[in-house]
Amino acid sequence: MRSANSTMKKIIKTGLLVLFILPLFCYSQINSPYSRYGVGNLSSQGSISNRAMGGISAAMSDFAAMNTLNPATYGNLAYTNLDMGFEFTNNNLKSKSPVGNFKSNYAIFNYVSVGIPLLGGNKNALKKNTGWGMAIGLKPLSRINYKVSSIQRNAGDSLIYVYEGNGGVNQAFIGTGVKLKNFSVGFNTGYLFGEKDYSSRIEFINDTVSYYKGNYQTKSRFGGAFLDAGMQYEFKLKKGVFRVGAYSQLKANYNAKRDDIIETYDYDQTGAQVRLDSIFESKDQPGKVMMPSTYGVGIALETEHLMVGVDINSSGRLIWCRTTGC
Repeated sequence: MRSANSTMKKIIKTGLLVLFILPLFCYSQINSPYSRYGVGNLSSQGSISNRAMGGISAAMSDFAAMNTLNPATYGNLAYTNLDMGFEFTNNNLKSKSPVGNFKSNYAIFNYVSVGIPLLGGNKNALKKNTGWGMAIGLKPLSRINYKVSSIQRNAGDSLIYVYEGNGGVNQAFIGTGVKLKNFSVGFNTGYLFGEKDYSSRIEFINDTVSYYKGNYQTKSRFGGAFLDAGMQYEFKLKKGVFRVGAYSQLKANYNAKRDDIIETYDYDQTGAQVRLDSIFESKDQPGKVMMPSTYGVGIALETEHLMVGVDINSSGRLIWCRTTGC
């Protein structure tokens, strides 16, 4: 009973930690014009330990670290651990016409996850090839954040075009994994949620005639439950372990709503954008967002002092459609 109460306290503390960090996680920003396309800049799904191994994850397992890409590894956890990732990126963008060099630096909170062993909980138990663990956390699938402007001449007038976007796709997940002898299996489930907010604005620069500024904007919101699963199998060697693994996230259609807005606007004294007139507005248009299935397979050879591995993975692109037949 004491062990069960201790485990429940760990789960409650983990939930409170996730709720505390969620605002930072959801509003972390980047600055990349490439995030304009598709669902934005894809985020690395692996933990720090995965990235340190070149991104391999399908067959990687560690009793002291989590591998959230393959939930089968949760059964191998020996210790409760907290894993938080921060990311710093330096982008150097070059333009040929006009010639220019632009730098973009950003530091963002990347992910948070907590792993809890439910059965075993020490290396001696895991040596008997039995284990059961769980994990809970938050991680991004993609991020959208850009603002690009250009000045052009048209019929004697100068025009400023501004393209701006925000949003991204995130996952809040909980998962469990079991290890029985040489075979491990596990799954993650939870809530996937996303938002895309794209706007294209045009402003005329004219000394004699005052023109209204125009804005075309689309906002999409979607969310729903997801499920992914993984497995691993170990072959015991004389001086190590050869492991094969695979993971996959199932294809899913998520209910979505989209707003289309065409308007004229101006700026107030504080510089905030203020609507002058609504030319066209259509809110809460129902639709579907399809997340295609993803999968990964890999192998790894692990000895006391060395681990090498190879992964092959595939992922599709997010698709928006307004019909229910997607």
